[in-house]
Amino acid sequence: MNKLLLFLSILLGSVFLVPESRAQLTTNRPPGKLLPIVPVITAPTQTTPPAPVETSAYLLVYFKDETHSIYFATSADGYTFTDVNDGQPVLWGADLAEQKGVRDPHIMRGPDNAFYLCMTDLHIYGQKAGYRNTEWERPGELYSWGNNRGLVFMKSYDLIHWTHAEVRVDQLFPAEYGEAGCAWAPETIYDPGAGKLMVYFTTRLKAGPNFMVYAYADDAFTTLKTVPKQLFTHPNEKVNTIDGDITLFQGKYHLIYCAHESRAACGSRFPTGSMRAMPMILKKWILRKWPAKPPMSGTGTARIRMS
Repeated sequence: MNKLLLFLSILLGSVFLVPESRAQLTTNRPPGKLLPIVPVITAPTQTTPPAPVETSAYLLVYFKDETHSIYFATSADGYTFTDVNDGQPVLWGADLAEQKGVRDPHIMRGPDNAFYLCMTDLHIYGQKAGYRNTEWERPGELYSWGNNRGLVFMKSYDLIHWTHAEVRVDQLFPAEYGEAGCAWAPETIYDPGAGKLMVYFTTRLKAGPNFMVYAYADDAFTTLKTVPKQLFTHPNEKVNTIDGDITLFQGKYHLIYCAHESRAACGSRFPTGSMRAMPMILKKWILRKWPAKPPMSGTGTARIRMS
């Protein structure tokens, strides 16, 4: 039996955002070993993912505000996790991102048996850490909070050797997103209809409302090949919609996301179908709400195998 497990980061908890006064920032490289970043990776003999019954552990990929770096933890049951690398980062944020820090990592296993890891190129304490002279890259009054413009894409076949690419959304699509106010919380899912990897993330135009968009990546997972299009439209277009997570479960695609209608998180469900039909399908979405006190952010889902 499978169970769908929903993860939400609590705003007051350290998973999502630690107040700057409490964040023990460090720019010192960790004493443990870091995973190597390589220019090329070679596909293994097995080019399809193993069946669930052939797998033995769950992998959790997460970040910490203190380092803005990537950590791994493993679990046998999907509920209790143990850090690897003695609790030290496995990928150092300053090596990965233009802003010298990363947030919001998401990992998925593709139909080619490769692992695809994407994240936000953003250090929210970059000024305090000495990486820049201003609070944000651009004036906050014009582009609002955390106004980054980049994502980070990585690919691996063995979870050890990783390729790496910095993806600047504003530079790839200057006509549409040259004035993007942010590029946050990317996630990847395989679109069987298009035969491609679909990356969806949060953005906005200048300081306008946040909304979610989707685009297709190249096979090497180094860039976006199509102009990001809006994933769906909330009934109130002034409502910020952020941090989406799409999961296929029991024949339906489920989109869980955060909407700033009030101090609460909400989600939606929509029928199964081609990924290219998603924007059309989402016009008929069914809204579900979960009260959140304190407010939540950073949604995620995982299928847990039950005995």
